[in-house]
Amino acid sequence: MKNITLVLALIFSLSVSAYTVAGKKSRPSKVRDIKSLISKYRKSDLESILRKFIKVSSPSRFVGSSGHRNGAKFIIDQIKSGQKDNNELLIVDDFVPPFKEVIDRFQAKFVTMTESSSPANNPNYKLWNNYTNSMIAALSSVRSVGGKNIVWEKKGSVYPNEVLVLGAHYDTISIDKETLMVSSFAQMPGADNNGSGVTALLAMIEVLQNLEIKRTVRVVFFDFEEMGHIGSQVYAKKHLSVKDGKKYAGFINPIMIGSDGVFRDKTKKKGNMKLYGRKKNSSDKSLANTIQKIGSKVSTGVKFKYLDNSFERSSVISFWKYDIPTLVVSHDYENDPNDVRQHTPDDFVETLNLKTFYNSFKYLTGSVIGWANGIK
Repeated sequence: MKNITLVLALIFSLSVSAYTVAGKKSRPSKVRDIKSLISKYRKSDLESILRKFIKVSSPSRFVGSSGHRNGAKFIIDQIKSGQKDNNELLIVDDFVPPFKEVIDRFQAKFVTMTESSSPANNPNYKLWNNYTNSMIAALSSVRSVGGKNIVWEKKGSVYPNEVLVLGAHYDTISIDKETLMVSSFAQMPGADNNGSGVTALLAMIEVLQNLEIKRTVRVVFFDFEEMGHIGSQVYAKKHLSVKDGKKYAGFINPIMIGSDGVFRDKTKKKGNMKLYGRKKNSSDKSLANTIQKIGSKVSTGVKFKYLDNSFERSSVISFWKYDIPTLVVSHDYENDPNDVRQHTPDDFVETLNLKTFYNSFKYLTGSVIGWANGIK
């Protein structure tokens, strides 16, 4: 298997959204230009991509399953269908997952979480034991499966070595809420986790394919992420551990951006979302400020509040040691968590707040365009 496989053909024959910019490629230079461009991307277009992605990858995207393979093909095809020039790059970065290293890490985490108590007086011991053993069993069951990170990049016309990376995982996993047992066979549509992140980035790519940008934007769809953040760790080690002349503006991880309700929300509000960074990290806060400054002007239907809590349940942890800013773009975990449906068969499209999802997509896409073209 070659380490890098060029994608040369369309995989599916699917209809794509009607988003185009008339005439020559647009060169946005003001906030109003961004708002105009983003408004042309319809909410129905975004929802259509999400529903197609979930349908084609049914019943789950657990690694090695047919849904997992179909999901990867869908992503590739969706990107290929909109490619327009030689400034775009699309590759499938094949990798061999470091199974032993990941299994050792899960075992070490189990020891850390249970070392202060014996099984007899620790009510969580059995749960952590269930989770650890079932996760290791799941990893062992896919040892013959190779990973595929899908990478798209549009090179900047003026500052090509200034790069902003965004990423979302496309695999799913099912975890029983009562026993913490991991299942490789249960249904797991993964609409919010993380079909919402994948779809938002696919739609963002479609918008960027119609624009001229000054700085480089790279989007990565991670594989094997639900089994120990393997895809993001492999990517970060390969691309960030070596000096390549690039100046990385940061890594942004949109995850679960379709969850937003009132019933379980402690604040009883809609549209309250979060940007998560590391504790007392000025670089993360600066990246968040950049996102907020343009995003809040482009999409007024949502508010993204910054919180520096070193959010660990995300691909950002794979980037922390490489000294680049990182940011999680998500729902409000503290006040309105989607802990009931994530990693279950109930994470389907109908449970999402599609209006908030659309507004979050516009917020993030607008801010990325603003960064890429130096618009403030």
